[in-house]
Amino acid sequence: MPAYRQGQLDGLCGVYAIINAVQRLLGKSRVDGVTDDLFKAVARAIPRKDHPTLLYHGLRRKTVARIARAAARYLNKSLGTDVAVCQPFRHRTFRNIKAFLSELDTIHMTPSATFILRVDWAGRQGGHWTVLKQIKSDRLVLLDSIGQRQISRHALSLRSERKHRITPRDAIQFQLR
Repeated sequence: MPAYRQGQLDGLCGVYAIINAVQRLLGKSRVDGVTDDLFKAVARAIPRKDHPTLLYHGLRRKTVARIARAAARYLNKSLGTDVAVCQPFRHRTFRNIKAFLSELDTIHMTPSATFILRVDWAGRQGGHWTVLKQIKSDRLVLLDSIGQRQISRHALSLRSERKHRITPRDAIQFQLR
């Protein structure tokens, strides 16, 4: 009988996505010594009104952005980094997934930046927060708390419920300045 994994019973993928984004941005060796305290800083930044529903419904974009900024403040203070968090597509619209991924790849995907994306899986209720590692010609490569390693580009959409949906306004960028 397989063990339960993160995401099967809880909605903590937003918290894990933040920790994984930081690890991707700064490197595992640099983050390992502060991961426990970073997790605590992130948990403390979650508004009390979201307890305990976040455990089973997950976190909204506004809350994930808020706790991502708290993570950046913690890192900047404890490690002396200059990490910034922004939502570059919050007020943008795109014609299709190809246009969004093209801009994301050419302008925003740099060695000093990483993104958290929300994916609404086709045929499933609720969304999932994950870290984008790389955009390839045929797929997105992920660093994901439930073990989802990639998503085919052909399975993605900005609007369709028959495909996995990504909403650009939900994208959260961590950047090392």
